[in-house]
Amino acid sequence: MTKWINTNWLGLILLMSVFAIAMARLSIRKVEVADPNLEIIRFAHYQLYEGMEDAFESLIEDYEKLHPGVKIIQMRIPRKVAPMWVNTQLIGGTAPDLIELPHISQGLTYEQLMRYFLPLSGWVDSANPYNRATDLENIPWRETFIDNLENRPAFYSRLMDYYGIPLVMSIERVFYNKRLLETITGRVDLPLDFREFMEVCDLVRDYASENEKAIFPLASSKESARTFLLSLFSSQTQKLTFEVYDFGILKASSHSFMLANLRGEWNAHQPAVASGLKLMREAAFRMQPGFSQFSDDDALFLFAQKRALMFRAKSENYLGIKSQIAFPLGIARMPYPSPDDPEFGPFVVGQPSEAHLIRTDIAIGVTRFSLHPQRAVDFLQFLTSKTVHSKFSQLSKRLPVIRNTPFDKELEPFYPVTEGYLFGASFVADAETRAFLEENLYLLGNRKVPPDTFQKVMAKEYSTRARKNLEKFNLNRFNSIIQTDLTIGARLVLDHAADSRHKDTSFELNRSVEIQNEMERQAYFLQSELDRLEKADNS
Repeated sequence: MTKWINTNWLGLILLMSVFAIAMARLSIRKVEVADPNLEIIRFAHYQLYEGMEDAFESLIEDYEKLHPGVKIIQMRIPRKVAPMWVNTQLIGGTAPDLIELPHISQGLTYEQLMRYFLPLSGWVDSANPYNRATDLENIPWRETFIDNLENRPAFYSRLMDYYGIPLVMSIERVFYNKRLLETITGRVDLPLDFREFMEVCDLVRDYASENEKAIFPLASSKESARTFLLSLFSSQTQKLTFEVYDFGILKASSHSFMLANLRGEWNAHQPAVASGLKLMREAAFRMQPGFSQFSDDDALFLFAQKRALMFRAKSENYLGIKSQIAFPLGIARMPYPSPDDPEFGPFVVGQPSEAHLIRTDIAIGVTRFSLHPQRAVDFLQFLTSKTVHSKFSQLSKRLPVIRNTPFDKELEPFYPVTEGYLFGASFVADAETRAFLEENLYLLGNRKVPPDTFQKVMAKEYSTRARKNLEKFNLNRFNSIIQTDLTIGARLVLDHAADSRHKDTSFELNRSVEIQNEMERQAYFLQSELDRLEKADNS
């Protein structure tokens, strides 16, 4: 009985302690909110990885020292609940000033962007004041970024405006166990030649079989396998892509490649496509069984347990991976077949450039609920100024997203190699064709089915899925055109008003009209082709 009473008293004391701490934090927050001389900026993100929180905290301290009347509150949101949390805050009108934008594919809609977030074009077209006395002084803020903020999650072509400010550059790399590599192969570094890379994978399989150990060449998740296998496929369509694409733009797209399939210009048995599918299958055989059912965390666990030589992941996961392993970590760029490869070389132009694989990520948006939007933007300008951003990169161990920014030597293996040739097109673009691949991904790594099983499924089903993909893609594009007509109309009115608040509207208007014209040209061209092909099929 005494033990029962003591346990209950202990529980009650813990409960009261937690309540007291919560009330103390709430009272402090109320005092802060009530202070009319204090600008409070709440900053919500879901970067709970090692290095990120400390980097943010350090820069927040620097900013608050520079601006004594400002308080930046960092709000850490678990990644798994972030999309739902963001939606709840936006709909409930309780959203913080700054929010890390979830991807459109994770539940954030274009309508929510327009309704709840501020367009940033008025700021990004002006110079970043924190870049004074640097080589980026007097340069428009957007042009200080490695991609000029031309891509999502910064610029949304459908909305004709900027809604996010990215903080990191992202690229995928192969992480490997240096000690295990040396034990199995006698090498200390992973080879950059594709054939040698595949030989290393085969040596791992032989070693595992001879020693009766469950060790696999490459630990993969469904997501990492998809991107990896598609990049291999695209290495085989370098020549084919420019023989069949017809959108009239320099960068060949997967949508134009799909259209070429509907026209009958290629199919699953076309030599380059068949070679690409064979290469995907060869790579899938080097992964662990059932990889299509693995999450990123599952694959990382396999690697950390020394049950896989390699693990492919994004550069921003570096510190997280490093903290979970107990062996020397190597980092390498993924090799691709060269033109002189005896089997896969005939379809290759040259080693592909990583320029189009570069992604900007961790984009922060300013909500319309902010009481101090100018201050919120000022904080983002501070974070992305050259000097401060270099410190952020050093502390977080993430690649900088700002041009000419010094970064830690430790990050050199991640820096993209931009010399080379464009990848060819992929047969996957949007939800419909992505679903086709994911539904049949298991066939690529299954040794119990005939080697051409995936190819036969593709020959039978792909054209139907590609047509649905293109129809949905173009429908969304026409909807976007309708929405952006309103934006252009509003900017035209502002341009005619020409008051001091909208001095840059002529530039914005011209840019919007140019983007809209090109979008309409591509949309009507694609629709005419789809209509023509449908008519031909029905005749």
